This record gives sequence, structure tokens and C-alpha cells, in this order.
Amino acid sequence: TQTPLVADRSSEESIRRGWANSIKASMRQDPDIMMIGEIRDAGSAKAAFDAAMTGHGVWTTVHVTDAVGIMMRLRGLDVETDRMLDPEIVTGLINQSLVQKLCPHCSVPWDLGREIVDSHTRRRVESYCQTEYVRLRGRGCEHCKGEGIMGRVVVSEVILPNLAFMDVFSEKGKTKAKEYWVKSMGGITKCMALIRRINEGYVDPREGEGKICSLDKDDLTMGIDYSKTGS
Repeated sequence: TQTPLVADRSSEESIRRGWANSIKASMRQDPDIMMIGEIRDAGSAKAAFDAAMTGHGVWTTVHVTDAVGIMMRLRGLDVETDRMLDPEIVTGLINQSLVQKLCPHCSVPWDLGREIVDSHTRRRVESYCQTEYVRLRGRGCEHCKGEGIMGRVVVSEVILPNLAFMDVFSEKGKTKAKEYWVKSMGGITKCMALIRRINEGYVDPREGEGKICSLDKDDLTMGIDYSKTGS
């Protein structure tokens, strides 16, 4: 009964070794930039950082919930501390999500649709957003083929780490590093970016909170109050 499990583990290990070896082999082609689909284990992480150390530009992905979380993920993959905390190697951290974009032809102004929004969401929208610009999903029209949606729009956060940011992360952890990025480096969190998209009339706040985060997240986690500032 254990044979299939042993076979699965052996196959998985073979795939991991093959993935790391493929990254190493790509370096021999002398690329200017390497696009590595995903860093998924310690072997591929080491190979990616080896490539970056030898002067190759490296773009890759990991699965995380926010940009600072990338550092936690790299630590969990046993990346050498000196490499992970070097802002000349780790030059950018990006986390992004796509949310549905409202149809501009049939979306509903906040004042006309606010009563259909639950009271808790309504309170957050009216506290953190510029309601004169907020729109809600409409019933659909000929322009959006009855969907009320026309494509998607990105909500993201981008960190260009410096040595001070890396030091804060190393000494005080993820939460303090994120707070430092926002308060000292002018960082724009996904919560802030979401509020901007809502204020632009692109995103229904109900959709935004469902896909990204509650509008009061930064206030609750870092004490940063965007009330009526529009971030």
C-alpha cells in the first residue's frame, strides 16, 4: 500500500532536481534576463540566486499574500541570509491581484446604490473612500454584454528595498518592515491601492474587499488611517 506514495515522492524529487538543473543550464546560454516561472523549493531558490549573483537579471515568482511576504517565503526556502538581505540582489518585490473592472456605462453611483450595501461595508466605504467617485456594479448593458463588468484591473504593491528596509526586516520581522516601508519609504500597500481604484470608479468596493482586503486593514494592522484621504 505504500508503493504509490514512494513512487510519488520519488517523482516529485526528480521534478525538483530537474527544475533546478534547468535553471542552471539556462545560465550557460548567457542570457541578459532570465524568466523563471516559479521558485518552489530550496534547490530552485539557490539556482535563481546563483544566477543573480553572476550578473544575470532574474524575474521569478513565489506564492505569497503581500510584497513583504516574499522575504518570508525566501527565508522559508533556506536562501542564504546574506544573499536574501542584499538590496543589490533582491532589487524589487511585487505582489499583485486582478479584480473585475466596472462597466463605465452602467455602473451605479454610490449615492444611488448605497442602501443595497451591507451596513459594515457601507461604514468602511464612507470612512475610507471618496464616495462622490465610488461606483457599484450595475445590472449590465449592451456595452458589457449584460455583465456589468469590462475586463479586469490590477491592484498591486511594489517595494524597491534598500539596506534600511532589509535591516528592519532582519531585526524586527515582517510587520515592522512593512510599517517602515509605508511610513519611511512612502510605500503604497494593496489596501491603499484598492482604495485608489475604488475612488477612480473602477472597482466595486464589495468586489475589492472580497478579492483583496478589508478597507480598514492597514488601520487595524499598522494604525494607518486613510479616512477621507483617498490614500
